[in-house]
Amino acid sequence: MQKFISKLSKPLQGTRFWHPFSPLRTSLADEHANEARGAGAQQGPSPDAAEETTPRKLSARERLGYLSHLRTSLSAINFISSTSYQGGGKAKVVQAIVRRGVLRKKKIVAVKKMNYHKDMKIPKFSNEFVHEIEILAGLVHENVVRLIGFVEQLEKGEAWIVLSWHPNGNVSEFLATGEWEIPERVSLIKDTFEGLAYLHSRKPPICHGDLKSFNILVSSSYRAIITDFGSARVLDKLAERVVPEDRGQTTRWNPTTEEAKIRVGTTGNQLTLTGPSWSLRWAPPEVVNGATTSLSSDIWSAGWVCWEIMTNQVPFPELDLEGVITLMVIQGKVPSTREEAQLSQITGLCSLMTDCWEFDPVDRPDVAQCQNEVAWMPSIPPSGVRVPSLELLLEMGKLHLSHGRYKKAALLFQQALAVAQLAGGSEAIANALSALGKTYFFQTKYSEAEKSLIRAQKIYALTGNDHETLRPKSSSPKQQQIWTRIGNDHGRAKALHGLGSLYRSQTKYSEAEESLLHAQQIFTRIGNDKRRANALCGLGELYRLQTKYSEAEESLLQAQHIFTRIGDDHGRANALQGLGDLYYLQTKDSEAEELFVQAQQIWTHIGNDHGRANALHGLGSLYRSQTKYSEAEESLLQAQQIFTRIGNDIGRADALRGLGDLYRALTKYSEAEESLILAGQIYTRTGNDQGRANALHGLGDLYYLQNKDSEAEESFVQAQQIYTRIGNDHGRANVFQGLGGLYRSQTKYSEAEESLLQAQQIFTRIDNDQGRADALRGLGELYRSQTKYSEAAESFVQAQQIYTRLGDDLGRANTLRGLGHLHLAQGRNVKSASFYAEARDLYARLGRLDDQEDASRRLATVSQERYSS
Repeated sequence: MQKFISKLSKPLQGTRFWHPFSPLRTSLADEHANEARGAGAQQGPSPDAAEETTPRKLSARERLGYLSHLRTSLSAINFISSTSYQGGGKAKVVQAIVRRGVLRKKKIVAVKKMNYHKDMKIPKFSNEFVHEIEILAGLVHENVVRLIGFVEQLEKGEAWIVLSWHPNGNVSEFLATGEWEIPERVSLIKDTFEGLAYLHSRKPPICHGDLKSFNILVSSSYRAIITDFGSARVLDKLAERVVPEDRGQTTRWNPTTEEAKIRVGTTGNQLTLTGPSWSLRWAPPEVVNGATTSLSSDIWSAGWVCWEIMTNQVPFPELDLEGVITLMVIQGKVPSTREEAQLSQITGLCSLMTDCWEFDPVDRPDVAQCQNEVAWMPSIPPSGVRVPSLELLLEMGKLHLSHGRYKKAALLFQQALAVAQLAGGSEAIANALSALGKTYFFQTKYSEAEKSLIRAQKIYALTGNDHETLRPKSSSPKQQQIWTRIGNDHGRAKALHGLGSLYRSQTKYSEAEESLLHAQQIFTRIGNDKRRANALCGLGELYRLQTKYSEAEESLLQAQHIFTRIGDDHGRANALQGLGDLYYLQTKDSEAEELFVQAQQIWTHIGNDHGRANALHGLGSLYRSQTKYSEAEESLLQAQQIFTRIGNDIGRADALRGLGDLYRALTKYSEAEESLILAGQIYTRTGNDQGRANALHGLGDLYYLQNKDSEAEESFVQAQQIYTRIGNDHGRANVFQGLGGLYRSQTKYSEAEESLLQAQQIFTRIDNDQGRADALRGLGELYRSQTKYSEAAESFVQAQQIYTRLGDDLGRANTLRGLGHLHLAQGRNVKSASFYAEARDLYARLGRLDDQEDASRRLATVSQERYSS
């Protein structure tokens, strides 16, 4: 063992640590003239000058004099029992009752008794005790342990720190008492980052120095409380994330206690670095290698705290040998977070932990970034009652909803609604209804979604929905009324946003716009930027569906700007993906690709697999339209694999449908049919009527290309029936277009015209100019087949005008080619050649090689005929 300790200590020789100056006495250096640190240690102009400029170290007794208001009489403390609790290697913690103040009011406290033994030097023991008191005296935060007082007889080796008592023990002990749901565990993680953020944001910042589950308590209200500041240090400056050896700078500690080299010792199966003390299992590689501790060191340890809270395991639980643990730490070996059952259900936390465990401290996130990453994760403080509370049911439902597990989410929200109805709380009923309505929307159960959301909105309008996140903890009655109204508005706006999304999916665009605008106005008035940006994203998608591209772009850019300003990566990725979808429709392929890639990178960074898969799906559709079929297949297969892994059946079905469309374009008809049929089966099993109708529509297009007219018509008609039943006019119009093409190929011209005219009328009514232009182009092709050349020309020209206004170059190119066919049929070769040439150039610019080749071939044929004649 001695050889091992000697070997481990070599890289640590010469590393020196400075201790913090008391936050309460930042001006004492100006008030005291102190003697030089040692005779002859530093040559100066004169002894007098050195005496004037070098501060004198205050003794422990002098430093305690500034903290006399915290001194507690030994007689005021009565120990409840002799049982001691885990307090680290330097102390033991005992529960006691303290009587303080004029009324001698009793209070249960924790007394941390510092361990003293005969081999210790009194000055060192005293300095360590005073150092911890000085740190604690300046801290006031709900997630940091509170200093109540101290008792000391330093000359006799007696030193006690009196702290607030928290009955649930440390996090490790608490989690061992029961089975805790993921939102409850996430709540403890959020609390830990809140407390750490408070320490790191102090001026100067404080590095805790020994963060682990044993040093995080759980209060009576089940909140995480950071404790044990024996290793804490106050940093001189804000360059806290820089490691001196790597960056050529020095991060110093304020000198108030004796400097100490790192010493290595063993306690049980733990190897401990002391002076300052770091438990090896939680220590970052740079500290074990001899670097000075920093705020980034705390972030490394915070990653392990997340691991402990989610898995109930300490770091490297399978290892007992100190040398093996040391090697693992120095090499930066960390576990695969996604292989853990609990962690795999919340991928964003997996990604955050991986970032916290970056080997280079500079690459680790700061605590503010950690807070942003966990802020959106569903959470609720644990409860001592093991029957799930209403709040826990809602948070568990949100977790499943965020991962596309809609059936589980709906079941939990239904349970929450039943609990709320039994309790008779209007606000709780509205919250459950709102969540249930959102879930029904994702399941395309539109009538149930509408009923739930309208009920929730009515309740919010009649009652004060005073969310705790909005209401201040103490305020005047007038302020309480204001905050009640704001809370009420917040609930109403959320319900309106949900209704807007629902109406948009049902192509009830005027109702959707009204609901989303109203929601946006409320969120703006109450100052909720995140929700306002979400409403803007909803408006952007609505305007995109209506082919109001300038309004869509404006809304999405506003949303992106807000999300960027408030540091919401999740929202920013959503806005970028919305812009990508918009530019894709406008055939702005390079811009669309760049935005999809950016969104995918953000989703990957924050660990949101659902978002990442959606971005890959968008890229797949883009590449398919560019005839980059190998890239399209790769993207769509990746999306399908991710959706399958995270258990998102709807996403998997969407990706399969995209693959079906791709294989159809590649004339791989059997693979296309297999993908579309499988997608339809998943949609049917999950009760997603819209998806099922989309898959049937895709099969209709596939059978039409294979000349399987009866199967094509049957698929189109089934899709039409579903779209009609769920009120999706956009889908109905698309099917009418498909039927129009099918009937034209069968020379059923009257049925074809009727279908295409109905499609045009619906698209016109729902303000979808893109669809209207497509229907007009279909009519142009139909009239050309019937030799109704004037009607055909009129339809083509109208379609061309719309495509030009929308900036849809692909639609323009297709219409130009249709005009070429029209004029060729009339023997107008010169005009025909002109249209073919213009279409060819547009196809070339868009990268549509097959279409470009077709237009070029037709142009060559027309030109040859023209010259031969």
